[in-house]
Amino acid sequence: MVMVKNIAALARGLVVIETLQETGPVALAELQERTGLAKATLLRILRTLVEQGWVFRGLGDHRYRLRAELRIRSHIPGRHEHLIERAGPILERLQQQTGWPSSIAVRDQYRMHILESTSRALSLQLNYRVIGFRVHIPWSAFGRAYLAYCPDDERAELLEALARSSDPRDRIVTAPGWVERTLREVREHGYGTRMARYWLSHDSPPEPLDAIAVPVLAADDKVLAVLNLVWLSSAASTDAIAHDYLPDLLEAARALASSLQAGSASGRERDQTVPETAFSHRKSDKS
Repeated sequence: MVMVKNIAALARGLVVIETLQETGPVALAELQERTGLAKATLLRILRTLVEQGWVFRGLGDHRYRLRAELRIRSHIPGRHEHLIERAGPILERLQQQTGWPSSIAVRDQYRMHILESTSRALSLQLNYRVIGFRVHIPWSAFGRAYLAYCPDDERAELLEALARSSDPRDRIVTAPGWVERTLREVREHGYGTRMARYWLSHDSPPEPLDAIAVPVLAADDKVLAVLNLVWLSSAASTDAIAHDYLPDLLEAARALASSLQAGSASGRERDQTVPETAFSHRKSDKS
């Protein structure tokens, strides 16, 4: 009888993958605690998985994640993971082009939910946490850009809900002429702007910030997400930032839209042609 040796390094790598499948996005310390692996060993495994395209690390929260298509193949829900993964390189490139941080957000009921950001990668002045924030639609650049470019029926439903809100920052949409004026300004300029000095009351940045935002549009004009550019209010005016960097921001939005749609198409093709992975069988066996 032939004795086959266990490959210890491979076994440890599979433990990490299965842990990421079970937990979703996870910090290094938690991953180390769950796997029981030494930190140096875990870092080597993660580096290999990142290099081989199995895992990626979030820009803003620094958490490790399985690539979206692997989560899909293993039947684990990963809402927005595909968007976060695709946005990362584009946000990094935009930061290099402009010198200012960017974030990506999606509509979550009656707020804009920030999913990823490069804010932590820059100076201490801008090193504030935004990932996970749900910002007001009428007051944020994200929300105004979304309102201006979402489908008419969705906009009508959203405005009706905001008008009924108990939050006065939502009910600003009922002010005479507010909706028409805001939509006209966004469409004329090609971007949404933040209400002066708007920010949430917790974990506010140390200095006032301004922002412009543009939609990430699908081929059918559905708003997939909204992308912004943020800078210190004292550093430049909105007009100056738009003059210098709006083309870069728009190009980044187009690149992200193309990447998301290409990824969706390839994912559908894989679902039709690729058999389930070993991990899929292992998960179904456990259920």
